[in-house]
Amino acid sequence: MNRARQQQQEGSALEVREITDNYIQIGPDSMIQAGTKTSKPDKDNVYEVVDPEENFQSDLELLQDKMRLMIHDSALVHLNEKAQIIQMMHDSKMRQFMTEILQEISAPKSIENVECIRLIADILRFVLTLFVHEEGADYRLLSVILDVSQNLFYVNNKRK
Repeated sequence: MNRARQQQQEGSALEVREITDNYIQIGPDSMIQAGTKTSKPDKDNVYEVVDPEENFQSDLELLQDKMRLMIHDSALVHLNEKAQIIQMMHDSKMRQFMTEILQEISAPKSIENVECIRLIADILRFVLTLFVHEEGADYRLLSVILDVSQNLFYVNNKRK
């Protein structure tokens, strides 16, 4: 038999209970058999079928909108949007679209917000780490990332 120790929140008294191997304690007075599921409302078991093409299209629009906002308007994106963009980079088709977006930067371009250029750098750094872990690297994207890293810059315009 296993011994479980449970410290009560209100007091400092230590209570020890014996629990058999086939049961798990889920509360102070409640135990369930190991491997069984507690009854939950039926609405938790309802799943929505998502069309992959529709999802891809909405992801593509998000990628294009947010990257162009950061590059052309120096607008910050939220961290959850940055995380979505990074997650999209696992898809080779999305990396091709990222290549097309980055190719729009063909001349030196000033980014007015230092946090914005940091976000862009984080995303590009993640894409570069993907090359290390994959067998086939996209050399066109690598070339575009190198060009972009030369063309994007930040200038602090605060003069006295």
